[in-house]
Amino acid sequence: MAPGALREGFSSIGSMTTGPDGNIYLVERSVPEIRVYSPEGDRLRTFGRSGQGPGEFQSPGSIGFLADTLWVADPAGQRVTMFSETGDVLETFPIPGVVPLSSDVAGVLPMAMGPRLRSDGFVYFEEPSAVVTLGGRDPIPDSMEVPLLRVDRAGSRPDTAGEVRLYLRPSNDEGGPNRPAQTNLDRDPGPPADTPLRFQTDSATIVIERRVTSTSGYPRFSVYRVLLNGTTQYRWVISYSPSELTSAEADSLVAARGESGVPAHRPPVSGARIGDDGTLWVRGEITPEPDQIWFVIGPDGNGHGRVMLPSEASIRWIEGTVVYVVEPDEFDVPWLVRYRLDV
Repeated sequence: MAPGALREGFSSIGSMTTGPDGNIYLVERSVPEIRVYSPEGDRLRTFGRSGQGPGEFQSPGSIGFLADTLWVADPAGQRVTMFSETGDVLETFPIPGVVPLSSDVAGVLPMAMGPRLRSDGFVYFEEPSAVVTLGGRDPIPDSMEVPLLRVDRAGSRPDTAGEVRLYLRPSNDEGGPNRPAQTNLDRDPGPPADTPLRFQTDSATIVIERRVTSTSGYPRFSVYRVLLNGTTQYRWVISYSPSELTSAEADSLVAARGESGVPAHRPPVSGARIGDDGTLWVRGEITPEPDQIWFVIGPDGNGHGRVMLPSEASIRWIEGTVVYVVEPDEFDVPWLVRYRLDV
């Protein structure tokens, strides 16, 4: 892979995208503002600032393009702003803050998690978590299915675009005189994370089965893509070499899960990212090594190979065989680095 970096450091790099003009658009969260760079890494312009007025942000989250229009989701400000490529404000529309969790569990789904404007014109909330009031149901479930929600550009009442299973997280919130104790439901059931990963796109659901293996021979995990009509477009079975848990990892799992909940090996998959073009990057098991293995699968299901990235690298954008990641330097300053996969 061939790396290349932008010509300046940052304080805190948020979401990024590339425009139809080939330029790089990213969020500098500490200001906050949108910065625009050429493909060579030269800063071209900056727009947006902290505030609540037109073109201003409280805490910008996801960004992307619809045709030649840049959208910026501001969950804290409960709105999405549409910009021209040069930074002119074109439109602003609201998104809700929270919605009720269910009829029999007292809690809410914060809509601040992962809002993305898709090509169908709806805003999807793709990273759900829930705040549960303890005592709202007796007993509180260990896990439950919650809706993946979407709203239209009028900010009308959310409807359901699918479901995802969330898991009860330990709570340190004991409440107070006028406030009940609360806890969270989250995608991650706690270490080791061996539940399936699911990603919803405009046209399909991608599922990664990542159960911990305890067998010898040729252990595998599987990835499959299911179209909205229920047809399986592809299924990949990937072999890997499992590594055993360290004694410290095993001790932490005993404390969290008990003796019966400790597997022999680390989970084969520790995460994944999907590009807007459908390219899937699957991160292998977490190890103490300085580099991390990623399995790359194209939108048509063809494998592009296995890639090693620095363990501290955090993927921000995928476009075919090009990936942008955030890497800290020796002074912990984040840099945006571009890698190109040679296929």
